[in-house]
Amino acid sequence: MPVFVVNVRRSIECDVRVEADTPEQAAEQVNTTTFPLPPREEWSGIKDWLYRVFDEDGTEVHELER
Repeated sequence: MPVFVVNVRRSIECDVRVEADTPEQAAEQVNTTTFPLPPREEWSGIKDWLYRVFDEDGTEVHELER
């Protein structure tokens, strides 16, 4: 029976504007768990699950988005 590698990905992204003295401070500010992010419908990217299947040689043989 063949063996397959399935890469599972779910990623979304958004841009937020923050005031900070340095880029590092801006990143840290957004990294806090209390930072308000926009509603999900304003995010872009893959909002559902993406499954990419590779054969034993590393060739992608199937992709499924749900």
